[in-house]
Amino acid sequence: MANIISPTIPKNPPTSCPLCSFTHAFPYLTVDGIPLWGCYRCGCLFAHHPRLERILGEYYAGQYADDRGHGGERGIDRCKEGTYTRYLSRIATRKGSRPRRLLEIGCSAGLGLLTAKKLGFEVAGLELSPDSVRTARELLPGVEIFSGTVLEAPYPDNSFDVVVLLDTVEHFQKPHAELEACARLLAPGGDMVIVTPNTVSLTHRLSPHLWPHLVIEHSTLFNPKALRRTLEEFGLRQVHTGFAHKRFNLEMMTHHLNLNPGTPGAGLLLKLFSLMPAKLRQAPFPFNYGEFFAYFKKPSPA
Repeated sequence: MANIISPTIPKNPPTSCPLCSFTHAFPYLTVDGIPLWGCYRCGCLFAHHPRLERILGEYYAGQYADDRGHGGERGIDRCKEGTYTRYLSRIATRKGSRPRRLLEIGCSAGLGLLTAKKLGFEVAGLELSPDSVRTARELLPGVEIFSGTVLEAPYPDNSFDVVVLLDTVEHFQKPHAELEACARLLAPGGDMVIVTPNTVSLTHRLSPHLWPHLVIEHSTLFNPKALRRTLEEFGLRQVHTGFAHKRFNLEMMTHHLNLNPGTPGAGLLLKLFSLMPAKLRQAPFPFNYGEFFAYFKKPSPA
């Protein structure tokens, strides 16, 4: 699906922000027919549409996995593996004599779980897209991959030592409730890792119409302060935050340019990339287009 971004006409305004419950918001932009609104208090952007849940449910069940490169393509997988290794390698893999139990929320086609398993974690996953769930289960036989939202997850509180949300929280349609559910699943002494687009990033401020994170499935777009305040409300403590250095390659860029043919210079870049050898197109490099990372800790009881 190519992204169509247009002005948001003030129609059927939201009654409150789904993250902080503030009652005043301003129209921002419309993405593929879904209006985005900005909260005057927390600064987040959020989608508001009377049929939002149904529209996104049909999209996740349809072309989402193919659109966003969640089907196990090797060139894209190499980048994801590098990104996961970067962030998970900072976290202890064992708790005493046993591997720490890790849940990835939004596990896509399973590459992050496979990477975490190689690093020594005991893993489980949760994913909305049925196609991605099938791919992940084929990649990781015997690993529990739950199909659904975190609000539907069958796990009791304090079930996991590590909760990972890489490119996930922006998909939350009910961000306050879903972040609370994530915090409940984390055991005392546990770690939470988040990477997500940053609404106060320079790239977003300079070129909102070209910002690649304005896509139909991104229902809530955060800034670091709003995310920290919300998770602190649920008892978590922020340990570190900063500029996210994800892994990227020209194959991923080609994928995104094909999705967004209106990007200036897209045709020339696609022609140039097609002339390059596959090895060069798949070579990963550090890349950031307005994302931040944050580590949180759930304090152990005194």
